Amino acid sequence: THGFLPLDELTPTLGRVEEFQASRQAIPHFRAPLVQSCYNTLARITVNSTIAHETGHNVAKRALLLAGIFLTWLNVSWAAPPSLSLANGLEINLRSYPARGDTVLLWFACDEGHSVQETRAAQALADKGIETWLPDMLDAHFLPILPSSLKEIPPAEISEIIGLAIKHTGKKVILVVGGHGARPILEGAHAWQQHSSAQTRTSLAGAILFYPDLYSIPPAPGVEAEYHPVVTQIKLPMFIYQGQLSPGRWWLEHLKVALSQGGS
Repeated sequence: THGFLPLDELTPTLGRVEEFQASRQAIPHFRAPLVQSCYNTLARITVNSTIAHETGHNVAKRALLLAGIFLTWLNVSWAAPPSLSLANGLEINLRSYPARGDTVLLWFACDEGHSVQETRAAQALADKGIETWLPDMLDAHFLPILPSSLKEIPPAEISEIIGLAIKHTGKKVILVVGGHGARPILEGAHAWQQHSSAQTRTSLAGAILFYPDLYSIPPAPGVEAEYHPVVTQIKLPMFIYQGQLSPGRWWLEHLKVALSQGGS
């Protein structure tokens, strides 16, 4: 029930194991119960009477074979889940690009993460050892695929998703968002920091903001920009990408000063 291959298909020859390892990237995501299933399978193998009657050489060879299979499946079992279940009953579809590094990007895309550019970027990052998660927030809330829709995402859900990403991967999390999505994502991050322990707080390692809209009210020409309170409250390393010709470029230094008030 947990998606592992029958024992008689796993053990015949070393060649079959090599074939299995080469093709395991095509295997779909697996849940945590697979780990326990692997342990149970190995326990049954050790008392199998057919193995007990083999020669010492064959037993050692078979043991090494099974250990390799177990480690291979153990690695696959840590793949990201296909969806995230939140406490409010919401189910959020998740696209993930696994990697072996110690960092996962939690990318809140404005187009459900289905664009060619985001797919290419996530694949390129995975090749460099950086995992990427693309939670489909808009679909979960039946929102139109528009950049402005991200501002409708409840910060409490962002806080919970951050916790789930850390729990599932054990990696450092870096948030990625653009435009109107910056405010609820930073609010969610700030809420997560307030409720996390000092030991786990460092797991949220930073944020990458593309042309963030963090104003409390739209700035009028010639009037100093006013920012949402979270800007001066959150303490988080950030990288801000602002287009050279965009209006926000003129307020970039002002935003940096406001962020520094909270320690960012």
